[in-house]
Amino acid sequence: MKITKDKLKEIAETFLRILEREKAETFRDLERLAGQTIPVEGKEHDYLMVSWRPSNLGTKALNIEYVIQHRPREIEGGIPLNVRINHQLAYSQIILKCCAEIPDYIPFNKDPFDNIMQSKRLMASDWALVQEEIRRLL
Repeated sequence: MKITKDKLKEIAETFLRILEREKAETFRDLERLAGQTIPVEGKEHDYLMVSWRPSNLGTKALNIEYVIQHRPREIEGGIPLNVRINHQLAYSQIILKCCAEIPDYIPFNKDPFDNIMQSKRLMASDWALVQEEIRRLL
């Protein structure tokens, strides 16, 4: 699936709205969501998945993914927005896919639909700063 800037904006907006609805105001609030899959209202195949994942130097990062589930007989789906917050090493990383380059993000690959996989590292694990960065996509 080709992810345009408008589609990415919609995904980022939904991502923030869901976490606001779940009352995720701090990193601690996000931690309590770990292990959950949160459906996107009105989109049967979209959801947020919150989990702990291995990270650098033997630490763990809280991983929040916007997932579009593959559908039978349709070639689309994937993870267009992924946020990793490593509180132990005090950094966050945002990984996204879009058919255009996003300013300040570093391209590192392309998917089969020609979306550019790109990332940005924030030298902080403050959830408010991560939210601010995601709002810049809107």
